Amino acid sequence: MPGSFKLVVGLGNPGARYRATRHNAGFWVVDCLAALWQVKLKAGRWQGLEARAEPAGMGQVLLLEPQTYMNESGRSIAPLARMHKLAPEDVIVVHDDLDLVPGRIQVKRGGSSGGHNGLKSIEQEWGETDYYRVRVGIGRPPRGTDVVNYVLGRPPDAEWKRIEQAVIRATHAIEKLLREGLESVQQEFNKKAGWGPPDGPAEA
Repeated sequence: MPGSFKLVVGLGNPGARYRATRHNAGFWVVDCLAALWQVKLKAGRWQGLEARAEPAGMGQVLLLEPQTYMNESGRSIAPLARMHKLAPEDVIVVHDDLDLVPGRIQVKRGGSSGGHNGLKSIEQEWGETDYYRVRVGIGRPPRGTDVVNYVLGRPPDAEWKRIEQAVIRATHAIEKLLREGLESVQQEFNKKAGWGPPDGPAEA
């Protein structure tokens, strides 16, 4: 990884209205990392909440929660990446994922946006797709439920507990990715559903 530091970005929407909604799973993971690494997220120059950390064995890491709203996440990430000459392999983006059941996570590098507006914005503004992604499962809505209302809704208690477990596992996956690389992380985390019902085929 050629950059002077690694960037871990959690995707979500700012403000109390969205804090507990499914679409903010990326923010929850970054909040968890900030607490684990004992750093405080504060408003910075990149239209987001930021914190620098040096967790043992992981080098320098910048945590970022864009405050641009989900659909314009790239406006926060792209200028930062260009200013610091970050390569795609220096960047880890954490986001909610409809194609994984609640409680499941997957780690991958590169790929399409899968219809996720935050990822679409990153590609549009930065022009890169080959960064690491940590996908936090939120499951698909029941038939007939509007997807926007679903991702911007708060999960019920039983589902919330599974997503909380996924958030914790995602923090461990990110630490392992920073220390050991992708293959080791995928072997440990991508094949385990943790607990709960198995999901269907996941996006490669």
